[in-house]
Amino acid sequence: MILHMIPGEKAGLGSADNEADVGMMSLAAGGYKSAQRQIVDRLLNRVRSTALYLAAGHQDAEDYAQMAIMEILRSAGSYRGESSLESWAQKITVRTVMRQIKKRRWRGQFMVVTEEYEGAVDACAETELSRRRALRQVAVLFGDLKPGVRAVMTMKLVHGYSIAEIARMLDTNEHNVRYRLRVGRQKLRRRLTNDPVLREWIGEER
Repeated sequence: MILHMIPGEKAGLGSADNEADVGMMSLAAGGYKSAQRQIVDRLLNRVRSTALYLAAGHQDAEDYAQMAIMEILRSAGSYRGESSLESWAQKITVRTVMRQIKKRRWRGQFMVVTEEYEGAVDACAETELSRRRALRQVAVLFGDLKPGVRAVMTMKLVHGYSIAEIARMLDTNEHNVRYRLRVGRQKLRRRLTNDPVLREWIGEER
């Protein structure tokens, strides 16, 4: 079970869609505000949710998300349509957020996920109550994972990317992605013995 999935944002758009996105990104790079607004509207929820989980609910997650959006807009002219816009932006988001986490080197500073953050992501949990409870727990639990493991877990469990897609976005191999997933799942599973909803979400190794 995927904790949440933002409609229409899964990787794997067709080439015609990518070609249209290349044109939009070119306009954004040229300073057209309407194109820039379209990009922000389309990607902001995904960027926010990625930042939230990578930062394990830390109070700077929203700042990280804004930095990532700015980097995406600055890099708009480099998008060539070789992958979906979402996959391309996801790679930039992960790189930007992880760089900020490493730079600030925070330790043990977590926050309860607020309504503002909860509103930034869509969920596929059975009920709104279980969704909110899962968000709070998982955002904090992700803080127990090393940054590289956290990145893979976020991209797989939160956004539903395949092993191959994650490997490409993180510039690593599939074996490394599978290893990080296994480590992350094992660590979280030990914490979730009495929580069937979250145990189902973590899923089996594959």
